Amino acid sequence: MRFSKYIWNLYKESEIGKNEIALFKSKDIDKLSEKFNFEIESEIKGDDGIETFNLYEDAKDELKSKSISDYYEARELFDSLVIENIKDEKENDFLEFIAAFSTALHHFFPDFFLPFYYTRNDYPQFIELCNSFGISLPENPPRKDWVKRTWFYFDVCERLHEFRRKIGIESLEFPAFMYYFGIHTLKRQEEQDLPKPSKAYFVGGSKSDSVFLDNADITSTNTWGAGNLNIKKGDIVLMYCLSPRSSLHSIWRATEDSFVNPFDYYYYRVKIGFPKKISAITLQEFKDNIVFKDNSTVRGNMQGLNGRSITVKEYHELFKLIEQKEKSTNDLPKLPKYKREIDHIENERDVEIHLIEPLLKDLNFEEKDWIRQFPLRMGRTTKYYPDYAILAKTTKGNEKAKYILEAKYSINSEKQLTDAFQQARSYALRLQSEKLILADRDYVWLYERKNGSFQQNPILKSHWNELIDSDNLYELKEKLPK
Repeated sequence: MRFSKYIWNLYKESEIGKNEIALFKSKDIDKLSEKFNFEIESEIKGDDGIETFNLYEDAKDELKSKSISDYYEARELFDSLVIENIKDEKENDFLEFIAAFSTALHHFFPDFFLPFYYTRNDYPQFIELCNSFGISLPENPPRKDWVKRTWFYFDVCERLHEFRRKIGIESLEFPAFMYYFGIHTLKRQEEQDLPKPSKAYFVGGSKSDSVFLDNADITSTNTWGAGNLNIKKGDIVLMYCLSPRSSLHSIWRATEDSFVNPFDYYYYRVKIGFPKKISAITLQEFKDNIVFKDNSTVRGNMQGLNGRSITVKEYHELFKLIEQKEKSTNDLPKLPKYKREIDHIENERDVEIHLIEPLLKDLNFEEKDWIRQFPLRMGRTTKYYPDYAILAKTTKGNEKAKYILEAKYSINSEKQLTDAFQQARSYALRLQSEKLILADRDYVWLYERKNGSFQQNPILKSHWNELIDSDNLYELKEKLPK
């Protein structure tokens, strides 16, 4: 959304706005730590017993003799005070206690640093905030590189302050934008707003998660270890409680795509919500079940289960296990069967309307994500029109599209397939596309660009009847990310 200085000024003059801005300007670390729930003290066990450190005060002592006037000096300061101290460490105290340390940096140098309170549970909200206001974040650092993950904080501050200066907000007021004003503009998510699920995935809850899980209701949300980036918004999340319970506890929905959180020890996370409690299904019950006994995660005693998927058949079997305990499954999320109107296709436009465009929506593309009959000049005078340019950029002379899709009424010979492929390939090469798709009334073919070109051997071929199944659709969706 566009930032409005008029709305910001109304917020600043309101009683709520004045109080929220004053919270940050006061530099009251006790109020801030209470409000944003972060530690300002740490205990270390030494030879002489347990020693307590005040993280905020210790950082202040380091900073009070320093001065900086530009980003070069800010980077030098961050390097000497933070980076040099973690290069030889396996753990990263700065990231573990980033809220206290970053608050001290902001209090001394507000034009260069910001307090960072978007940790495990709130980081998806930070991503949403940045996306909403068009703030471009740096590329995520590698998971095992603690130094680059720490530099990520500095780089994020630089991007945020660039945005702050662009919209004309004072540095001491900007935290109120980050944690109050901007957040209030985000739309509250409802379960019906989620896309259809494509897959169901296991995640694991430890003993320390039991209180939260047992008291969760339909409004509860949390951020969980995802294990990878496979879980997508709308997917089904199976919450399995590890030892000592060793049982499936509840069924949730992914409210956002799984994501990387460089500030989190576990790195891969997924935001979950809309829980449904079920009668516990124990590990032994899974092992005794004729369908689940061959599942690799079950056979591995649920070790490393985060982000492990189950098939449609296994998910339907789970419903049977729940129903055997006289528990209704009516309100539980279902893996859908997709409709494909293949009986009354009479021409190429029918293929587009009744097959291709519904498929693109099932793959989580929206109508704004594709351009039909994309005008494309090839050579000096000739203009061509690829049927669908997906995720396209229309800058004249530098047109691009992530994917090209060509529609045909019927491809019923090798020559027709070759001709269609060569036509689509010329468009895809011109538009620097990653993949090209052919579709007729019977099949969908997917081709991938390798070594700068496309070879006529599809990486996937599916009949439309196969794409009514969630597992098969997921395979195609995985190969066509947005």
